[in-house]
Amino acid sequence: SLREVNQPPNKWIVYEQILRIPYYFVYNRYTDEFHCFGLVMNRYQPLSMNGLGVWLEEAELGLGLWEGEYQGLTRQWLRWYDRDNNWLPTPEEREKQRAEREKQRADSAELEVAKLRQLLLAQGISLPNDQ
Repeated sequence: SLREVNQPPNKWIVYEQILRIPYYFVYNRYTDEFHCFGLVMNRYQPLSMNGLGVWLEEAELGLGLWEGEYQGLTRQWLRWYDRDNNWLPTPEEREKQRAEREKQRADSAELEVAKLRQLLLAQGISLPNDQ
C-alpha cells in the first residue's frame, strides 16, 4: 500500500513485512469479532477457525473466544486451549486447583491419622491427646 513517506508503517506492515511475525490476531472486545491471520509467502492470509478458535500447530496451542468470568468481569475473552480443546487455566483457576489439591491431601492425611489412632487404641495404646 502507498503511504506518506514521512509516516511510520502501521502495525500490520511492521509485523507482516518487517518482523515477519507468523501470526496476527485481531479482536474487537466491543463486538467480540476475532480474526486470525498466518504468514503465507510473506503475506498475511486469513486462517480457518474451528469451533473454539484457531489451532496453531507450531505452538501446539489454540487461541479462541471463551465466555466466562475473569478478573471480576463476565464476558467473552481471548483464551488459549490445548490439543484436547481444554481451556488452559487462568492464574486464579490454577491457584484454586492447587488449594483444592492441598485440601484433599490434608483431608486424606487426617483420615489416615484417625485410622491409625483407632488401631493403636484397639491395641490398648493410648496417645497423649486421648485423655
